[in-house]
Parts: sequence; structure tokens; C-alpha cells
Amino acid sequence: MVGGFDGWATLPMPTVEIDYYEDNDLGEYTKTRNGSSSTTTTDSYEGSYALEQTFSGTNYAEIQSTSGLNAYPKQGDTVTWHVKRNSNTDTAYALFYAVQSETDSPDSYQVDIRPANGSFRIVKWSSGSPTALNSVSASYPSNEWMTVKLDWGNDGSMTATIEDSTGTEIASVSASDTAYSSGGIGFRANDKGQQASMQVDGVDMV
Repeated sequence: MVGGFDGWATLPMPTVEIDYYEDNDLGEYTKTRNGSSSTTTTDSYEGSYALEQTFSGTNYAEIQSTSGLNAYPKQGDTVTWHVKRNSNTDTAYALFYAVQSETDSPDSYQVDIRPANGSFRIVKWSSGSPTALNSVSASYPSNEWMTVKLDWGNDGSMTATIEDSTGTEIASVSASDTAYSSGGIGFRANDKGQQASMQVDGVDMV
């Protein structure tokens, strides 16, 4: 130790803002399904704006981004974001990462929140088809902000954890795959014929 400093290892890693939606603009994203994706001031986790996705029936809401945001996650990164759903149960909400193209259901990975069947999953998309790499049971609250954390290891390991608004863990799921090591991000909200909505805010990366 020199001059009382014992090395960089003791310093916290900086947090990089991926998107807080405070520019009131989704120009960095491509809309890939017919449902509505827009910014909203009605309900945000922090700041003035959040992403809101609304949908009904087969009009799923989906947006993808591979360029234009401050940063995109890769192997070795940790991503956190906040999500809020309404009380309808037959719904599913997802974050895509390692997105390879701005298309519907792109080659990618997905953290999948599924109140419809009470599960929390990590999914791999390839050639338009999903494969659940792992799934655990989960019971989700409605009308409150939840926090999701994804740890993506350099070796392809992935652990996603979701907490309620009090910081209590709802579920944690782990998987491993090396097909994709980097890429864009995206969001999807879909249901089983109900009108429903989702808000997303405060997407960060360490």
C-alpha cells in the first residue's frame, strides 16, 4: 500500500445508464410488433418518464435496439431494470438482451416474467423459436414496481433475480449458454386476449 491507497479493487464499479427515458424519445428503438410502445409521465420509477407498453389480444408490444443507446450489455456485465405490471394475470413481460437484429423475436436471450403461468424464465431465441434454458416458479405482485437484476458471466452463465418493491426476493433463475456474447436490448409485453400494460424504467449496467 502506498500513501494509504490499497488498490483499485476496493473501488465500486461505475454504473452506466442504458435508458431512463428522460429524453421522452424512443428513436433508438425499432417497433417490431403492433402493440403500443411510448414514453409516459403517468407512472415512473424515478425521474419524469418511463417506457409504457400496452396491448390487447395478438397486438403484442415489442421494441428492439442495437444502436443509439448509451451502452449495451455483454458477457461480464450486470444489468438492472425496474418493471411494473397491472393486475391482469394472463400476461408476460420480457427484457431481450444480446439482440442480434431489430426484428420480431430476434436471435437473443430473454428474461421472461410470466404471471400467466407463475414462472420466471431465461429464454434463448434462435431463428424465431424460443427455448427455455431454465424456469422457476414465481408469484408476482401487481401495481407495484419490481426490480430485476441480470448477472451475465464471461463464461456464458446467467442469473436473473427479481425483487418486489420492499426488496424481498420473488424468484431467481440461472442458466448457461454461449451462443451470443453481446448485442442489443429490447422489451416485449403480451397477453392472452386481455387489455394490459407494463411500465419499464431505470435500465442500468455495471
